[in-house]
Amino acid sequence: MIQAEPITKTTWWIRGCGCDCYLVDGEVPALIDCGCGEVKIRRFCEALIQKPVRTVICTHAHIDHTGQCGLFDQVYMTERTAASSRNAMDEDPAKLHLDYTPVFVQDHEILKLGQRCLEILRCDCHAPGNIMILDHTERILYAGDELDADQVLLLPGFAEKAGQFHSAPAATVSDYRRLLIQLDQRREEFDWICTGHNGSPLKPEVLTIMIELCDRILAGEEGCPDCSSATYSARDRHFPYPQAHYRRASWKGFSLVYCADSLTDRAQNSSVIPATPLHAMCEHNAAMAQAVLQKNMKSNR
Repeated sequence: MIQAEPITKTTWWIRGCGCDCYLVDGEVPALIDCGCGEVKIRRFCEALIQKPVRTVICTHAHIDHTGQCGLFDQVYMTERTAASSRNAMDEDPAKLHLDYTPVFVQDHEILKLGQRCLEILRCDCHAPGNIMILDHTERILYAGDELDADQVLLLPGFAEKAGQFHSAPAATVSDYRRLLIQLDQRREEFDWICTGHNGSPLKPEVLTIMIELCDRILAGEEGCPDCSSATYSARDRHFPYPQAHYRRASWKGFSLVYCADSLTDRAQNSSVIPATPLHAMCEHNAAMAQAVLQKNMKSNR
């Protein structure tokens, strides 16, 4: 069931639609990530604040964050994200809204929503081309799935087109540590971190914990081969196969799921094996989503 909870007087946390989304209210309202499923999130948001919500900003390409983009008039994402944002993954393409033309954003670009300024920060760790969004007005960092109250997943990218099961190898622990250091250097610019799943908001101190966790892994501490947790299990289609050599390392209540073969150097595309059942089925679903999109476009003419 979809629910809304205020974070500030002009910021709403929206839950129950596949991922955690955030409604940024003001002169020009916008939604950060839009989820998926049958609930029409734009209609819900407009009823909540009693004004039109025409804009969505997507942190990354995974369908639980982009499945309702077609409900909005303006869709912001990176060009790299747009390459695979219509891959249905394990969702039913018929229940998704995939007919949209994205507007590409760049690293450090400022989106002005009236008096509210949002800065785009390119990340590229949880997913290729993904971003965080720094709300300078309310001092909130919207992290997508790059930070999490339970675990951050460093998995390979998903297919961009039929015939692929990967679009990019997984980020390394070194890649992720480098991103955390960059964010930590700007810690005085935000008071809270809002994440894509498992509870929000987090305090900026999580950055210190995750940096320490990366340091422990890179110093030789081996994570557990059982990557499961209370919110991530073998029942999930994006849970790693044992032969993909993934590990789960934890420190002070936070965890990182990473490939033990990619600590400092990214694997080459040619050597990347399907990491999860979801990667193996992406070829099929990418083709299905394209067929549904073409059918919908014809029916709308």
